[in-house]
Amino acid sequence: ANTLEKHLEKYAAITKPHQHDLYWMLYITEGSGTHDVDGKEYLLKPGSFCMIEPSQIHRFEFSKEVRGYLLFFTKQIYQLYFGKKEITDFQWFSQKRDDMRVLKKAETELAFVMDLMVKAYQSDDDGRLEKMLHLLQYLLLQIPHYVYLEKAK
Repeated sequence: ANTLEKHLEKYAAITKPHQHDLYWMLYITEGSGTHDVDGKEYLLKPGSFCMIEPSQIHRFEFSKEVRGYLLFFTKQIYQLYFGKKEITDFQWFSQKRDDMRVLKKAETELAFVMDLMVKAYQSDDDGRLEKMLHLLQYLLLQIPHYVYLEKAK
């Protein structure tokens, strides 16, 4: 878990196409940019929410004033803690797309949860992993309440 601005200080190369072997979430709170996922480009702006699955190829271009949150997790760490439950078991997962938007009424709560995850990650608390996993589970349960899942007509 990290803020987008801190991540970009360390990893400016995310502008080049790449892939991960983990799940990757991005929430944009300020600024703009583009996100190319498997060859399709999406506009990023405040309220954009993306979830990349393992092995998807993607890249970003961000404006200088971009702010937001990033979260990475593996299938294995999720299953280690939550048993045989899969991320794909969540009903919303089949409705997920690469250009989701956060509901206006959910922006403050989502930013708060992501901020708690960043603080837990940065702490030296013995229970930080457990805190992060509980927050991840909460976030995954809340996604239908945080984002538009249906395509705009």
